[in-house]
Amino acid sequence: MKSDFIMHPPHPETEWSACTGYCASAVQIKPNLDVPLKDASVCTGPDQLYYLTGTTDGGKVEIWTSSDLKGWTGPTAVWDLAQAGTWQQASKDSSGLCSPEIHVAKGTFWITYGLRQGGTGLLKSLSATVKGPYLDMGQMTADGHDASLFEDEDGAVYWVYGNGRIAKMKEDMTGLEELPRMVEVQPWKVAGREDHPSYTGNLQVGAYGAFLYKRDRLYYMFCADPLERMGSDAVDTFVAVSESI
Repeated sequence: MKSDFIMHPPHPETEWSACTGYCASAVQIKPNLDVPLKDASVCTGPDQLYYLTGTTDGGKVEIWTSSDLKGWTGPTAVWDLAQAGTWQQASKDSSGLCSPEIHVAKGTFWITYGLRQGGTGLLKSLSATVKGPYLDMGQMTADGHDASLFEDEDGAVYWVYGNGRIAKMKEDMTGLEELPRMVEVQPWKVAGREDHPSYTGNLQVGAYGAFLYKRDRLYYMFCADPLERMGSDAVDTFVAVSESI
C-alpha cells in the first residue's frame, strides 16, 4: 500500500494495484490446509502462534494452529452449537453456524459467529487460551452475518458485521452499548471513471464480510461485494479509510 493511499487511491483495474494482470513469474497457489473450509479467519496469539478457524459443516467451531502460516496442526473442536447453544436453540435452525472469527482482546481469546438464518453471537475463552472452555456471551444482534471484533487503542471494543455495520460494545462484552449504524462512505473520484458502480449513490463499503483494522492512526474498513468487472462476474474486496472511527 502506498503512503498516498487516501489522496490517490488505486483503481482495481490499474496495472499496479490489480491482481488480475499478466505476470511472467506467476505461480499456482498451493493450499496450505487441504480441508473444506470457508470464511477463513486467522489471528496471532500472545504466544506468537497463528490460529485459524472458519465455516465447516454443522455447528462446531474448530481451530488449527501454526507457527509459520504454512504447516497447520488440528483441528481442535472448541465449541459445539448443538451442545452449548443457549439463545440459538430458540432459532429456526440451530445447526447453521457460519463465519466464525477468532480474535485476541482484553487478555483472552474471543470467537465471533453468526447463524445461517441471521443473528450474531460471541464466545469468550475462560482460560485465556485458545482451547477454552468458551462461554457464550449471548446474542449480539438479531440479524446479519460475518461478525467481527475491533479493539481500539483506548480499550473500547466495537462489534462489526454484515455490510459495514458497527456498534460500541459494553465494557463487560455482554452486549452492545448502542444501536448498530452502517458506515457511510464517500466514493473517491478518478478522472474518466465516473461510470464506475461506486459512483451511483451506493454509500456502503460492501455487501458482506465487514472487517475493521487500524494502522498509523487510520481506520480501514474492508468489505466484499459482487461486481461485474472487466467483462466477468467477480467478488472484490473494497476498502474505506477514515481518520475517525
